[in-house]
Order: sequence, then C-alpha cells, then structure tokens
Amino acid sequence: MLHQIIYASHSLVPMSSAELMELLETSRRNNAALNVTGLLLHADGNFMQTIEGERDAVHALMKKIRSDQRHAGIFVLCDEPIAQRSFGNWSMAFREIRREDAARLPGFQQQREISAEDRDVARNLMRSFFENADLGRID
Repeated sequence: MLHQIIYASHSLVPMSSAELMELLETSRRNNAALNVTGLLLHADGNFMQTIEGERDAVHALMKKIRSDQRHAGIFVLCDEPIAQRSFGNWSMAFREIRREDAARLPGFQQQREISAEDRDVARNLMRSFFENADLGRID
C-alpha cells in the first residue's frame, strides 16, 4: 500500500547551494533505490518535504531523516495511506522557494497542530510548486 509523509524541519547550520545540491543528489540516489518519490522545498534554512512510496520504505526513510543531525524541529504534518503518488516521476524534486511562498504553507515555519484542512492545503500548495517550477535546479 502506498503511503505519504509530509514534514517540516529547519537546518541547524546554514547550507550553501553546493551543500543543498549534494543533499539533493544523495536523496535522489537513495530514494530511487527504495522506490520512494517526493518533493523537497527549501526557504531560509527551513524545509518541507513530501516522501511517498510503500509504507515500510517511507517509515524507514523517516526514521533515518529523524536521526540526521543536520536539522531539527521535525514536525510531521501528514502520515497516511494514499491512493496514488503525487510526485511519481521524481525520486526527489526540489524547489527553492521565497519566504512569502513558505508563509502560505501550513506548518512550514510554525509548529502547531495541523487540521485535515491544513494538510490538504499543504498538499495542494506543494503540488502547485511542483507543477509550476524547474524542480532540479538550485539558483
């Protein structure tokens, strides 16, 4: 069964474009091996990521993400079964977003209880960023 997790976190130290590209390349390689797809958004040291795939693979990846010492404040917005992938052709799509775009995403910079409506808003906005962007580049 397919499963999706959406979470937000923040970097403990600023990351250069080269470090972000290295993170992206490693994520793509590792995710492809696990048949996990997703999208990573970044703004001012804050991250929001969707990972999707088989339940066990997604939960194993989330466990690894939680142990990564480069970031903290992991806040899970969504952890549930899905009918189909949202980012099926991307082992890890990436988008650097503006601060004002990040402010529109529930949970991106605020760690609070997330309602079902907030989860839908986050999913829809992430899909919008995905559909309207050059997702492989770091500018």
